[in-house]
Amino acid sequence: MRAPLLAFRPARVVERLGPRSAACPLSSKDLLRAAAPLHLPLPLVRAPTPGVMRAALVAAKQARSVLGLGLPAGADPEAWFRRVIEAVDGLAALWPIFLAGEVVVEGAEPSSLEAARAAAWRLADAGLTHLAVDLSRLPAEARADALRVVAEAALERGLGLECQVEAGAATGVTWGANFTAARSARSSAIASSKRPSTNMARASEFLARASGRRAPP
Repeated sequence: MRAPLLAFRPARVVERLGPRSAACPLSSKDLLRAAAPLHLPLPLVRAPTPGVMRAALVAAKQARSVLGLGLPAGADPEAWFRRVIEAVDGLAALWPIFLAGEVVVEGAEPSSLEAARAAAWRLADAGLTHLAVDLSRLPAEARADALRVVAEAALERGLGLECQVEAGAATGVTWGANFTAARSARSSAIASSKRPSTNMARASEFLARASGRRAPP
């Protein structure tokens, strides 16, 4: 990876980084644009602890894979971003990653939409580069209008956008004249462990599967 890749970091990410940071969080929209013609997935790992972050980053470099790190539900996005960047600067400077957060839309009434909109802006302002919007609690006829409201931050900041319309079913999307479906690989199985070698083995196996390469011994 070369330094010119850093020029593609979203402006808000650059503002949040330290002046000497070589961390390279990119918009998943830009990564999808490059990966789609090659039919490459974008692996996404839930990263609740620094140990999981480090294991996933090392595994991604070994697998020569782009990596997404996911904000755990209920976590403080600003503090989580700082922990991620600390891990990236120590282990995977210049490596392309994306940082994902999720907003659940609880209802179609204006108060619920405004709460979800504010939550989405908080994630964008914290430096995350991929927004997942869970619309599964809404009736089908209310989802399009709700997504227009909640996706505002992603559209204005050029972030990747993903929507979930059924429980357990997520679809990556980019915004254009229509939504364009794209695939991503997810793992919630890389749980925090007191044994770093366990996290490393799980991360290596997942990233190898997602990238289509064999896991290192």
